Formats: sequence, C-alpha cells, structure tokens
Amino acid sequence: MKKVYAGTRREGVGSGVLISVGTSMTDIHSLRHIVRHSPTGMSWGYAGSGPADLALSILVDVFGRAELADLYYMEFKFEYVASWLSDEWVVTSDDIDEWLKKKTGSGIDELKQKFDGLNEEQRLDVKYSRKMP
Repeated sequence: MKKVYAGTRREGVGSGVLISVGTSMTDIHSLRHIVRHSPTGMSWGYAGSGPADLALSILVDVFGRAELADLYYMEFKFEYVASWLSDEWVVTSDDIDEWLKKKTGSGIDELKQKFDGLNEEQRLDVKYSRKMP
C-alpha cells in the first residue's frame, strides 16, 4: 500500500517540524524519529545530521527494518532530503521504490525478500559491507 510522507516547518506558536506519514486521509500519524545523528530532531534542505535522521526514519518506515535502511539512507539524504529547499515537501513510497530500482535494480519488496532470504552470517556481511549480495 502506498504511503505518503510529508513535512512542514511551522514558525511562531507551536513552531517546529511536523513530519507525517499515512496511507489515506484517515490514517495519518507522525513519523517516528530514529535518532542516530541528531538528538534535536529531523530536518531537510541541507546535508546535515537532521536530514540524515529524516532519511533514516523514512527508510526504516518504508522497509520495516533498520538493516535495509542503513544501506541506502545516506544516498537518499543527499539525493532527496538535502534537495527539499522549501518549508513543505511530499514523497511517496512509490517514489522511493522507483529510486531504489534505479539504484539497485530492485524495489522495496524485492530488497526485503532478498534480505529475508539471507542467513545470519550473510546479514552480518551486509551490515559491515553496506552492500546486498
């Protein structure tokens, strides 16, 4: 099912960053912040720690597992998140699927299936080489 990710910067009362994800107008919730680089929160529009955490958080949500997100989030940060220069942005899981197909030849579901078929030793190789076999 296609997911829609959207970000909005707000100023003034209640200022901050709102990043939501949903599959329909009735299924909208905040994106969980996976804290790895930026304890102060997620951001976009530059190539720093806030955008790195946003890219990681989106890909963890898309894949449903951090191990796969770890392989691609920095490239996603540079190619997508850093280029979002306005106060609002939208990206879909379909957009991410197409981006992955161009990068790897496999989409989200195919990469998940490949990863699920790996044994523990192969998963460790993926983790440390940062490449799928």
